[in-house]
Amino acid sequence: MNKREISPGQIAIQLALSFINARALYVAAKLGVADHLKDGPKSAIELATALSVQPDALYRIMRVLAASGVFVLDRHDRFSLNEISNTLRTASAQSVRDYVILYHEYIYRPFDHILSTVRTGESGQIKAYGKSVFEMVQTDPAFAATAYAGLASRAKLDIAALMDAYDFSDAATVADIGGGNGGLLSAIVARYPNISGLIFDLAPAIDAAKAGKGGPLPRCEFVIGDFFDKIPTGADVYILKLVLHDWEDNDVERILTCCRNAMSPASRLLIIEGLVGPPDEMSLTTLVDITMLVNVGGRERTQTEFEKLLERSGLRLRKIYPTESALYILEAMLA
Repeated sequence: MNKREISPGQIAIQLALSFINARALYVAAKLGVADHLKDGPKSAIELATALSVQPDALYRIMRVLAASGVFVLDRHDRFSLNEISNTLRTASAQSVRDYVILYHEYIYRPFDHILSTVRTGESGQIKAYGKSVFEMVQTDPAFAATAYAGLASRAKLDIAALMDAYDFSDAATVADIGGGNGGLLSAIVARYPNISGLIFDLAPAIDAAKAGKGGPLPRCEFVIGDFFDKIPTGADVYILKLVLHDWEDNDVERILTCCRNAMSPASRLLIIEGLVGPPDEMSLTTLVDITMLVNVGGRERTQTEFEKLLERSGLRLRKIYPTESALYILEAMLA
């Protein structure tokens, strides 16, 4: 069948229906379809039998995903893995399965209220759950487990890119502020045996870090605290990885000011975030910005916006390091 030219109206309809591709991806991730294809192609019937689901329904879901380039469908109606679907395997070094599950089991629901958020500015997260993400992390163990697993899933990809982009060799002490389960700090102390670490976060994150959820943390101190209050002093390098995008500007200034107060003239602060590009550029950061809007009330920012926030907090941007992920490393010093 020859492909016909798609009209503007059809393009708009396809965009409106693109949530179906996303939900189909969630079904495949949640069921663990990719794990059942690691040894070779299987039909929908074989997969459905292994997964205890309906063969016809699964076939139709998988057909959408194959058409989207996620799986491969051969002429014998068998499905197999490609580079994209391999990232849905639990054991894959590039696995983002938990990140997909996090988005669809918790982050998707507040988008029911996206129109209300645009009209009123009120968080869709509060409307959906009655609590902020940060309150849920501390009060809902199931959510906390899913959230940390999902964020760690994406972090593996980001951390590899960050480690290739920045040289920590001249540091003696690195403090990861809001460091989650310690994945980035674990990679740093593993590569640099001269470095001691400090991880600073809320209690559930510190518990995960102590349990080794992000990897081994030798030579590291674990500190429970609030980065709006006070940050430990004495580090050569302070890190804020995907922290500032959770907050609006006034809160970001408070966090940066606490960092400035903890820093010495020789210290440096690494802000690790996505950067919003030109208005007509579609990127992962542009999409995540809407998640920040709906779910946590934060935002992604441009380089200029970061520079202004740093200046108001008594800091200055020294250099930007691009990485092979969607993240950049913004290195800041005392002004």
